[in-house]
Amino acid sequence: HRYVQLAHKLVLKYNLKLPIPLKRKYCKHCEHYLQPGTNCRVRTRNKKLIIYCLTCKHYKRIGLRTKTIET
Repeated sequence: HRYVQLAHKLVLKYNLKLPIPLKRKYCKHCEHYLQPGTNCRVRTRNKKLIIYCLTCKHYKRIGLRTKTIET
C-alpha cells in the first residue's frame, strides 16, 4: 500500500504517466494495490473488464477489444 502511494506522489510531482499495466494494478480511489482474489474481484460483462475493490467498494471498468480475424 505504501509503495503505491509513493509511486502516485512521484507521478503527480514530476508529471509522468504510468504504463497501462501498472495503472490497472491499483485502485485510483483508495490507492490500494489490487490482488485478484485477495482484495479485489475481477469479472467480465458486456465486453468490459470490471475490477471491484473490496477495500473501498469502488468499480473500475475497462473496455475489452474484440479481435477480428481477416481471411
